[in-house]
Amino acid sequence: MNRLATIIAATLLVTFAIAASSLAGMREDIRFHLSMRAGGNQVDLAFDRVGHDQNHVNSAMPIADLRGLWPSALRSAQQVPISFAIERAPGRVDCRGVAIRGTADGSCGFTRSAAFDARLAHVGYPLLNDDQQFTLTMTNFDPAVIDALKAGGYRAPDAGGLVSLGIFSIDAAYVRDIAAAGFRLGSANDLVQFKIAKVTPALIAAYRQLGYDHLSVDDVTAMGIQGVTPSFILGFAQAGFRNIPASKLIQLKIFGVTPEDARAMKRRSGGEISADALIRHKLLGA
Repeated sequence: MNRLATIIAATLLVTFAIAASSLAGMREDIRFHLSMRAGGNQVDLAFDRVGHDQNHVNSAMPIADLRGLWPSALRSAQQVPISFAIERAPGRVDCRGVAIRGTADGSCGFTRSAAFDARLAHVGYPLLNDDQQFTLTMTNFDPAVIDALKAGGYRAPDAGGLVSLGIFSIDAAYVRDIAAAGFRLGSANDLVQFKIAKVTPALIAAYRQLGYDHLSVDDVTAMGIQGVTPSFILGFAQAGFRNIPASKLIQLKIFGVTPEDARAMKRRSGGEISADALIRHKLLGA
């Protein structure tokens, strides 16, 4: 082994020893598997908490977010010890293991943030268990969303609702932007449904430009989930079917009726046709 390789190996061993010292007394009940992505700047991380309710978490992140991890160590052609830490508002994850050829495996310990616990308690939110707080840590939960929810008049979510906000990456900006678009939803679950349905302020504005100024929360959610896009609505308008109620647009999409179907049926009938007639024709063929 040449002198440079000896220095690198010694440095890695010292780093690993320091990590082991910092984890002393910490329950290492989390197993991790890490894979370097093409390009070498990001990794995929999978965590398993054996014996816990929420026992599997996947996350992708820049290597730079893994404090103490050298990309060169991951690329090593021989097994080398590694250690890294992920520190975010809800808590800190300290990991150590062995890396070789772009992958690594090992164990981790989780330390919850007392400051984060205090912030939740201050606004009357429930105390999370370790599994839930670990999930929020790995989803990089933004505590600013707590203030945004309070400012928007939202009910305090339960523990599951709070975790859902993290899982679906709902941040303070999304809460404020949806409010600015005219929707002050009642619960965190409504926000989650909006995010799942891919509802954005731009989508709401596009609906309004097409004349849908008074859509309910349920209408917007269902339209988003079913894929009732502005172009879908515009297609029917160009085919001569304007001002179709939101509920009928949703049914048209569910039953696979397209603007092309509407044009063809209108040509055959030679007269006005309702959205219900389009749906019946699609279902019955007559």
